Amino acid sequence: MTKYDDLKYIIKMKAKIQHSCHQCGKYIEVGELYYKEKIDVKPSPNFILREFYEKCGSTLAP
Repeated sequence: MTKYDDLKYIIKMKAKIQHSCHQCGKYIEVGELYYKEKIDVKPSPNFILREFYEKCGSTLAP
């Protein structure tokens, strides 16, 4: 748990480059829809925002 957890939210995006899902490890290919964590403040350089495959992220999205 970090001090930024309350500031994070999930957005749905279309992949411009290949990503991998943080939850299941499946590759997200270019052009596929996926969910991404977003934060509006500038976090520390060690802070990681995760990407989720559409099926995995749909359980997290509000």
